[in-house]
Amino acid sequence: SVIVYAGTTTERAQQTLDVTRQTLKDSSKNITDEEMTLAKTNIKASLVMGEESVPSRASSAAADWYISGRVRTLDEIQQGIEKVTQDDIVAY
Repeated sequence: SVIVYAGTTTERAQQTLDVTRQTLKDSSKNITDEEMTLAKTNIKASLVMGEESVPSRASSAAADWYISGRVRTLDEIQQGIEKVTQDDIVAY
């Protein structure tokens, strides 16, 4: 999933949505290897740091259980992050 925050007015909400969607679509086509490596490193670092918080671990475990009926290990999640390719992002 992708979460975006954009401050706007009621009158410009549709324009804001259109611009946001186009920007996300365009940006996914030009991801460099360096950006991909940096993004994966940041995601994994956030994941590891989040695991130090009991509420964060509980939330992750609950989400895993709800979605897949089991709790994934940290290694499984990290392997999933590593498997993501630039083509996967464009296709998403």
